Amino acid sequence: MIITTEQKQAIQQEVNYAVKYQETYDELYDHVISTIEAMEGNTAFYGTTITKSIIDNEFGGYNGLKQMENDRAKILFKALRKKHGQNLLKFFRWPTMAFTLLISLAGYYLALNPVTHRPINSSFSLVANVFCAVS
Repeated sequence: MIITTEQKQAIQQEVNYAVKYQETYDELYDHVISTIEAMEGNTAFYGTTITKSIIDNEFGGYNGLKQMENDRAKILFKALRKKHGQNLLKFFRWPTMAFTLLISLAGYYLALNPVTHRPINSSFSLVANVFCAVS
């Protein structure tokens, strides 16, 4: 079956209503178009009715799609949290930890010394003015 531009727009609107994420939208739209094009004979196209029936039969309806998206989002966020934790742990490895500790101690002692307050404030002001002027 050949699908017209108007029919594709109707399918896009129906699929856009059904899902939340762009990746799911792309996959669902492609699936619906492929399924309709694979239909044999001169099946009449009844607006979004055929799209709804494909979603109901193959994905468990709109609720099934929402549940699939929610499940996938949970899996992705869990993986992102794990990766974020791994990235944070990189700062507690030997060379980085020693360097960070050394710099922190030097900064702490410089901040405690009243003689260094004026040069530190002046240097921060100078750097801030340079960055403000550049941007």
